[in-house]
Amino acid sequence: MLETEIKNLTNAIKELTAVMSSATQEIKEDAKIIVEKSIALVEAPVEALVEAPVEAPVEEVVEAPTHDTLRTVILAANRADNKNKAIIKALLADLGAKKVTDVKESDIPVLLTAIEAAL
Repeated sequence: MLETEIKNLTNAIKELTAVMSSATQEIKEDAKIIVEKSIALVEAPVEALVEAPVEAPVEEVVEAPTHDTLRTVILAANRADNKNKAIIKALLADLGAKKVTDVKESDIPVLLTAIEAAL
C-alpha cells in the first residue's frame, strides 16, 4: 500500500514537472517577444515615435478699447499740441459727451478713429 502511494506521488510529480516545464517555455517565449518589441522601439528613430504636434490656429484677441484707452489717447494728443484740446472737445460734443466717461462704450472706437483722423 505504501509502495502504491509512492508510485502515485512519483507520477504526480512527473506530471507536475512536465506542466511546469511547458509553462516555463511559454513564459520564455512571451518574454522573448516582449524584449524584441522593446528593442525595436529603442532602435526606432525618435521622429517615428513622436507625433508632430498639432498647432491650433492662433487667433489674435483684439480687446475693445476702454475709457482708459480713450483717456490715454486724449492726454497724449493734448500733450503733443495744446491746440488739439479744442478739436477733441468738439469731437466729444458731437457724441453728446463733455468728458471721457460720458462717452458710450460703443462710441469709443468711433471717437478714437475720429481723433486719429483729425490729428
